[in-house]
Amino acid sequence: MTKHAFISLGEGGVIRSAEDHFCSECTHNYNQTADRITGDDPAAVIGVDENRQVPVLTGENADLAVQDAAQARFNAESAMDIDQSPSPSEDTPVKLVVLDGVVMGPTHCAYEDCTQDLAQVRKGVFCVQHEILRGNLCRMHNCDNIKVPPSQTCTEHQNNWYRHAVRYGRQTLLGICRIVRRSEEERVAWLPTFNRHTQQQYDEAVVAENQKDNYFVAPCFYCMETICAPCGVVIAWTKFAKAESPTNILHFLATVYPTPELRPSYICIDKACMVLRTAISNHSWEIWKQTSWFIVDSYHYINHRTSDYLCRKWCNPAPLNGSAPNLVIVENDANGNPHYKCAFNTQVGLYPPPQYQCSSSIFNRHVNS
Repeated sequence: MTKHAFISLGEGGVIRSAEDHFCSECTHNYNQTADRITGDDPAAVIGVDENRQVPVLTGENADLAVQDAAQARFNAESAMDIDQSPSPSEDTPVKLVVLDGVVMGPTHCAYEDCTQDLAQVRKGVFCVQHEILRGNLCRMHNCDNIKVPPSQTCTEHQNNWYRHAVRYGRQTLLGICRIVRRSEEERVAWLPTFNRHTQQQYDEAVVAENQKDNYFVAPCFYCMETICAPCGVVIAWTKFAKAESPTNILHFLATVYPTPELRPSYICIDKACMVLRTAISNHSWEIWKQTSWFIVDSYHYINHRTSDYLCRKWCNPAPLNGSAPNLVIVENDANGNPHYKCAFNTQVGLYPPPQYQCSSSIFNRHVNS
């Protein structure tokens, strides 16, 4: 009943009451030009790079970054008084949303490409359909022999089951492994480096070590992805089964914002440069560029701008030189001196209560409520 209720009333995770949310924290009037233009490097970030040299880009396209900085200095020197009379477009409100992935989620069926609820939440690994098909069979992939109780494998694969039981019998999947999973499995360039044996591609599913060749453990949804307004209002959420890939993120955004008038002006996510690169590759950027701009949070940006030109040029969350007048606002300090500050808060997200063992349907109900 819970599952059918969410399908009928849950709107696929879109919070309809938040669609037209409007407040001073998440919506600003459109500014056609900056209040002040400076000669700072366009890669300089407000709150980080005041009165210091911006780190240079190394590697590919480093020459283009140098040209961008020179062009910014020329623009500042050539800046003239601009007619500030409002144009029709200036009445359009500017909105920003923040995407964030919380690496947690309920369990689902272990069968390939199946994300249905488990038939038995605590001890099962299959949904009702696959429990009927494989419940009494060996839980090694591609083995149709009858399993031998009390193990979960046939006679031929007993050693596989006992190795698993010895290794995982005294720990749960919600232990320390879940804490470091994002850093270890995603291997993003702007996070601290751990032991990296292989390179995980973003659009590839993350495969846990104990799930490569067996159905011993029911997998968890990889993460819960949220879209929030800067003031904290939750706009939409969904679950990603295997990876927080740019392709999944773009599909989620297209589902929540199917028409141009619904789309926000800015979309902030810590991997915006990867989402932008994927959008350019699959040509969906031709649609998004008409209404929206992908930016990253400042932590990502200052750690990635020295190695990725696309990120450095297009994803600055708060340019110090005034090149993005709708991302910064001018305020005066205690002495009356004007300075820039960020126009939007980008450190928001939906963090559900600690996860207990429950079905995906129950999880959906708890999050939606």
